[in-house]
Amino acid sequence: MKLTTYNPIADLDCFFNPDNFLTQQFPFSGSTVQPQEPRVNIRDEGDEFLIEASVAGYDNDEIQLEVKENTLTLAGDKKETKETNKNGYHMREFSCAKFKRHFNLGEEVEQGNISAKVEKGILTVHLPKKEKVQPKKIPITLN
Repeated sequence: MKLTTYNPIADLDCFFNPDNFLTQQFPFSGSTVQPQEPRVNIRDEGDEFLIEASVAGYDNDEIQLEVKENTLTLAGDKKETKETNKNGYHMREFSCAKFKRHFNLGEEVEQGNISAKVEKGILTVHLPKKEKVQPKKIPITLN
């Protein structure tokens, strides 16, 4: 399984890219509007890989998991609307949050047996490994 490392310099692109300077949130502003990729833990358990992703606040129908061409894609799409009518004030707020995260699967993952579950805001994805093909000894007979 191929892992991609975090590049902190990439967060500085919004300061120098004129196309999205006004539309992007600054990385150090602390804004909750900026979409965030979920944090993940990836472990090798011997017979399988485990991916644990923090998806707190997302319902099961707001999370998608897909495998295509040796790539596992974890995506989430959450839309909320909050409306309050109190003491003559009418307030309506909405929020949207999306994320998409890709994981390259190696040849050793058995893609047909991937399973996932969500418990207490943690998505656990089980990626079973293929059984290693052992060399087969071929007996040689003498004539």
